[in-house]
Amino acid sequence: MIPIVTSQLTANRCSTQRRVSKSLMTLSVIGCVLACASCQEQGPPLVDTTPLGDGLKVIAYAVLGVGVLGVLGKIVTR
Repeated sequence: MIPIVTSQLTANRCSTQRRVSKSLMTLSVIGCVLACASCQEQGPPLVDTTPLGDGLKVIAYAVLGVGVLGVLGKIVTR
C-alpha cells in the first residue's frame, strides 16, 4: 500500500480554492439581497443620489487628471 502524502502546496491550493469559492458565494448572495432590496412599487424614491453622482464625477475628473499628469511626466523625463 502506497501512502498518500499531501504537500504543503496542495494543502494551500485547496484552502485557497475554498476561500475563493466562499468569497464568490458570499458576493452572489450579497448581490441577490441588494437586487431584491432595490425592487419597489411605484412611489417616491427612497434615497436622493444626485449629490453622490456629482461627487463621483469630480473623483473621475481627478483620476483622469492624475493619469494625464503621469503620462506627461514620463514623456518629459525621457
